[in-house]
Amino acid sequence: MLVKAICYILNNDTEFQTAVGLNKAFTKYKAYAGICPQPESYPYSVVRLSSKLPVNCKGSRSETFNGQVAVHCYHRNYDDVVSLCQVLIDAIDQKNGTFDGYRFQRLIYNDMADGDYNKEFQVHQRVIIFDFTANEDQAT
Repeated sequence: MLVKAICYILNNDTEFQTAVGLNKAFTKYKAYAGICPQPESYPYSVVRLSSKLPVNCKGSRSETFNGQVAVHCYHRNYDDVVSLCQVLIDAIDQKNGTFDGYRFQRLIYNDMADGDYNKEFQVHQRVIIFDFTANEDQAT
């Protein structure tokens, strides 16, 4: 799953590891696919697929995709969520190679915006958009 490949990149980046720390169970770093599966301490990030468009191949099923992923960053303090976003951009922007079953030819920072402030959890959110071109790795 492409989203898990982005989580893999983040969870294996030392700057990201330092910025978010381990989850409450002390089993993994805090980049999650789709949603955060349980109540978690801040900061953390959630990676969601925004689009995955096949590159048309004449006479065969496409193995190459262009699209976008949105990385949602959460932190209690606005300045800290801004800093966490920079760590994420540094970890993901311009990456290429094979990560968790996907071969990225292009992974580029595109846009960033503030998300809604969550009053219930008192947390700031910022969303970063990355464009990608990727292939499912046939070796996995």
